[in-house]
Amino acid sequence: MNRDYTHELHNEVRSISGGYTLHEEGTVEFEGRDVLYAVGDAIADSACCGMYGCRFAYVPGYVVDWKYRTNDEGLPVSKVEPVRDQSARGSLTAVLQEKLGVAQVQFG
Repeated sequence: MNRDYTHELHNEVRSISGGYTLHEEGTVEFEGRDVLYAVGDAIADSACCGMYGCRFAYVPGYVVDWKYRTNDEGLPVSKVEPVRDQSARGSLTAVLQEKLGVAQVQFG
């Protein structure tokens, strides 16, 4: 099932224990398809167990329709297909960790 992904960088998202900010995005070819990823930094700065931070990648999915519309705030929106196959997720994690130097890869 495809879904929309809003391209929004440099906007801090806060939670009870910290937050994260996406700084860059790009695509990587994987098994003949383009995969969209975003790179960000997360920090736990208000948790009871102390501070922690990491650089991570978020993978919304395979690109189905690149920036095919804008939302009400004027931000571009792409149609993506989530990566559901566990083997593909494992392979993509290895590719992105090597390419981007991230500690974690999360899938949408």
